[in-house]
Amino acid sequence: MTFHYGTLAHAAYDHGNRLSTSGLALETLANLLGHDDGEHHLSDTQMHGLACAVHAIGTAVRESGLELCTKAESEVRK
Repeated sequence: MTFHYGTLAHAAYDHGNRLSTSGLALETLANLLGHDDGEHHLSDTQMHGLACAVHAIGTAVRESGLELCTKAESEVRK
């Protein structure tokens, strides 16, 4: 599916893709943290890495949401 660059539809598709990917990443991290009932025996360094990954994903999701809202607001003003 192709959307014209700069349109609300393009932005929604792009951000939807990012959010879906972020969701998959968060599900994987949750499993590493024990959601899958497995013992993963993570080191302190690995736990710190997971915390950094969760922070980075959270930041990306927040920025994606803000950018999509901004795009929608500018579309409504047209």
